[in-house]
Amino acid sequence: DVSGRGVGMDVVKNAVHVLGGTLAIESETGRESRFILRLPITVSIIHALLVECGKLTLAFPVNTVSRTIELRRGDIFEEAGRKVFMLGGRQIPLMSLNRLLDQPMPQGTGTIIPAVVSEAGGAMTGLVTDRFLGQEEIFVKPLGVPLSRIKNLTGGTITGDGRIVFVVDASTLFLHSATAT
Repeated sequence: DVSGRGVGMDVVKNAVHVLGGTLAIESETGRESRFILRLPITVSIIHALLVECGKLTLAFPVNTVSRTIELRRGDIFEEAGRKVFMLGGRQIPLMSLNRLLDQPMPQGTGTIIPAVVSEAGGAMTGLVTDRFLGQEEIFVKPLGVPLSRIKNLTGGTITGDGRIVFVVDASTLFLHSATAT
């Protein structure tokens, strides 16, 4: 009658506690049980677009990505000292993610330039990256000190194959680039 009861829930409670959350169980005899999990906002599972940028693998939360695009060198031109491209009749500023994150520029001169188009504060921006790696569902954890001091990153994860992936905060990239150019 009592064998195994609650053992699984104890494991869940310990896992939630390690993440800084709480588990509460409310029961009414003969009626129902209610399980309430509370996790900190800094711990979440998100759908992300993974990209390669220099030596880094980065994740853009899918809800911050308007689209991905592969540009040709002829699609990019300079306007008022900034690189831009046309998308749906609009001029979109284009920035190098490698430069913004102090990563080495890719070797060679490929004919296709991958870019993540993101929108923050009503303004669209293209962020050139080395290559697209695909989409994944990732478990985001907050960065500890000293990594938490790095601008433009909101968290990190470790993929199933052991890669460390940093989650990009696109809105701070835009602020950083606006003051840098």
